[in-house]
Amino acid sequence: MRKRAGLTGILGILLLVYVLGNSGQKQMVQMRIEGTQICLSLRVNHGTVKIKSWYDEERGFHYFFLPSCVKEQKIYLDMIHSRTAKIDGAPLSEGYFQWEQGAVHSLETVDAVYQIIFMRAENIPSLFIETKSGSMDYIHADKENHETGSLMVIDDKANIQYNGKLMKISGRGNSTWLPFKKSYSIELPDKYPVCGMDPGKKWKLLSLYFEPDKVHSKIILDVGRKAGLEYTPESTWVDLYCGGEYKGLYLLTESVSSNLGTDNEYLMEKSIPAQVTADDVSFGTSQMGYLFKLRKPASPGKEQADNAKAFMQSIENKVIEGNGAYKDHIDFESLSKQFVIDKITLEADAMVMSTYFVKKKGEDRLYAGPLWDYDRSMGERVPDFETPVEVFADGSMAGWYYTFYNDSEFYEAVVSVYKEMLPYWKEVLDGKIDEYTERIKASVDMDNVLMQKYAVRNEINSYTLYESYVKYLKYFLANRLNYLNGVWGIEDIRFEQPSSNGVIHKVSLAGEDGRIMEVMQVLDGDCINELPALDEAVYYGWCFEGTNKLYNNKIPVYEDMILYTRLNS
Repeated sequence: MRKRAGLTGILGILLLVYVLGNSGQKQMVQMRIEGTQICLSLRVNHGTVKIKSWYDEERGFHYFFLPSCVKEQKIYLDMIHSRTAKIDGAPLSEGYFQWEQGAVHSLETVDAVYQIIFMRAENIPSLFIETKSGSMDYIHADKENHETGSLMVIDDKANIQYNGKLMKISGRGNSTWLPFKKSYSIELPDKYPVCGMDPGKKWKLLSLYFEPDKVHSKIILDVGRKAGLEYTPESTWVDLYCGGEYKGLYLLTESVSSNLGTDNEYLMEKSIPAQVTADDVSFGTSQMGYLFKLRKPASPGKEQADNAKAFMQSIENKVIEGNGAYKDHIDFESLSKQFVIDKITLEADAMVMSTYFVKKKGEDRLYAGPLWDYDRSMGERVPDFETPVEVFADGSMAGWYYTFYNDSEFYEAVVSVYKEMLPYWKEVLDGKIDEYTERIKASVDMDNVLMQKYAVRNEINSYTLYESYVKYLKYFLANRLNYLNGVWGIEDIRFEQPSSNGVIHKVSLAGEDGRIMEVMQVLDGDCINELPALDEAVYYGWCFEGTNKLYNNKIPVYEDMILYTRLNS
């Protein structure tokens, strides 16, 4: 970006954008320059929200990430300044210019030249949050910090769905509490049907950072709800703006406790010591050492905590003793549904943490649910779709579930539930994945541009292209279901993985110094069955570029890629 000296304060440049939404509602966007930042003020009916530009320092571009309610692409310049401002090198002859999605536009003022790129979302609502302090600094300083503020929800037709007080916004998550794209909890004054979902008071904004395809958590929650797994939360995608800054694509969900109602006595979360704080009420079982946080009641007393612990301990004692009476205290229907979903998706943390159980009032019986926390599933952490059903993650409730799975009654329930779920998964593979990815594609593009500054490769990354992750989701799910069909004796249905597009991709093999040692030619969709052998005493193995994730011969090649030798640490 080329600047001239003397750019200070607020320049009196006003751009009026009149956008006519599908609903016929008139909008006005006022553009101004504050210091070195360009801002928009979007007025929709009686509400106004601010949108700040995001400056890409490396490329020198100012990005505007526009919500889906913005429809037209005409930008009007205040006539007072139209004589001095230029757009793309030419004076404004008609007082406006037509912006193009993704194109670089040059805005020249008396003080500076700004290279501007407009990107616009489609199909999904937008959430605009303003904190009382005016920034997110306090929230981001500590996950436990919280503030009040305001919230405006605008759908893709420019209808304001909510415009009012925000009782609380705070950070949330463990591995998802990141230095860059964070997850949040928000609370409204009362229950409200945000984004067309059932009325709720407490909501979660999930960053989806560890979910490259951006769709599988919602798909899993959808299937859980269709399968009748009680209390599974609703969810939908939103574009999130905080203090005028675009934060990216998020999954808005109900809180896990939103649908519990008053007929439930306890909500218990399987956890690990590292995720239990001093404020949590928790207990461990004496024989297997399973740790649970008591999430409901919200502020349990000692008697309630002791009763919850005694209930879970009683079940464990019967399980360990081989006393079949434990079946009188286990709801096999809900546990089998949770078990099947966990085994299809291969969520690495299943039954380790963020796994929930409910005890209802007046019942001496344990129910599974709500479903929660599936961002690292669908082959991202566990790519081997032939992982046996009997394999459980370290720290999980393996002792209990080994016993359950070896119980003929539970096993029959598992197979029955699996058969009932297959039509839902067929819908997912036959069209739901494509429907969902098409719906959010424009927001994914915006999110990817924003996150390029924070493209920290981690243990789940295999590809660089979004389309490759979508194909991999289909590939993994189809193969996992086919494997489980064999395990559970289903012979009348087979799922098809994505077909090859016929492109030959280059897979470069590099040393830890980055030097390319060999280039392989691999057909799109094929897996590499054999890589050059490495000295296991020296090397960890062949890893995806910039990650500690080992290549697995069940990961197909959908694009050019580099695999590096990784030294043992």
